[in-house]
Amino acid sequence: MIGFGVGIVIAALGGGTAVGELLLLDSSGYVLAGLLGGFVAGFISGSSARTGAFTGGLASVFGRLVVLGIVVVLGTLFSGIVASAAVLVLGVLFLAIYAIPGAIGGVIGAAVKDRRESGRRTRRAA
Repeated sequence: MIGFGVGIVIAALGGGTAVGELLLLDSSGYVLAGLLGGFVAGFISGSSARTGAFTGGLASVFGRLVVLGIVVVLGTLFSGIVASAAVLVLGVLFLAIYAIPGAIGGVIGAAVKDRRESGRRTRRAA
């Protein structure tokens, strides 16, 4: 859940918003949201690289799905149904691409957690 929340916050502040344009490069917000959200999800629940990749990708996709839903609803209100349908179709197509940085971040988070726990085990044994 925490990785999901981090992904939502960074995706909302990512490219296309005034805050995101000041803080991040044009498309780095999308990659950064996946990496950080995936890292947090992988660190919390990742007992292996496979689990970290799965939870990181899942957290990234769910975060994007929430942001996509908000954008589609607001787009329907302000732009009309045709523009919102186009955004919805393209957004769903890009969900698989957005899972890649989340999975990479999840693997890194699981590796950091594993390294941190192995360091604690060696100190206790000594």
